[in-house]
Amino acid sequence: MVFYYPVPTSKGNLTSRSFPYRYPIPEEIVEAYKRAVLYFNPNIEENSARMIAQAILYFSVENNLDPRLVVAVIAVESGFDPKAVSRKGAMGLGQLMPQTAAGMGVKNPFDPIDNLSASIRLIRGHL
Repeated sequence: MVFYYPVPTSKGNLTSRSFPYRYPIPEEIVEAYKRAVLYFNPNIEENSARMIAQAILYFSVENNLDPRLVVAVIAVESGFDPKAVSRKGAMGLGQLMPQTAAGMGVKNPFDPIDNLSASIRLIRGHL
């Protein structure tokens, strides 16, 4: 199976779980990111770990960020637990506050795709 780099199109709602890929990413890279997700959260299902890895790769490329930075931030923020909630009310993988999530158009902050899309855009904005 070959995974493809995305061709950034419009930055719209990508919760369909399919992305417009064009450039091939070696399967080993997807597997490496999946293993990283499973390392930080061994309780997550393999399919979910793969989906999170693919989303990290997709949104990182789309936002011109190193996906290793994204993995580091998500590992610290939530330990790759999509259902994580902090004492202050931050939610999901990227620990988005409710106001931030709403302001970035996130309808469900516990949806890994929506959360990663917004979190990665937020990281890019901070840089």
